[in-house]
Amino acid sequence: MECLFFEQGQDYKPTEHLSLGVTTMEYCSQEFYKLQMQERVNEQFVSPIKKFYKDGELFFVQKPKNLYHAHNGSSINKLYKSKM
Repeated sequence: MECLFFEQGQDYKPTEHLSLGVTTMEYCSQEFYKLQMQERVNEQFVSPIKKFYKDGELFFVQKPKNLYHAHNGSSINKLYKSKM
């Protein structure tokens, strides 16, 4: 997926850190979807999905104007392996 992050708590605060209880969120723009359908890619892809940070933490993820796909998954209830 083009943009994967997690939402935590009742206020759905975005985070890039996987932990128990957070909910997975995915975004995909039209450009990214079309790129996946090509046999070959000849240029660098720059995602139109913007991430905003405050005090070094993810604060807001802006959906692109041409959103192709958004999907929220289930809450994380088990972690099999962590690098932390």
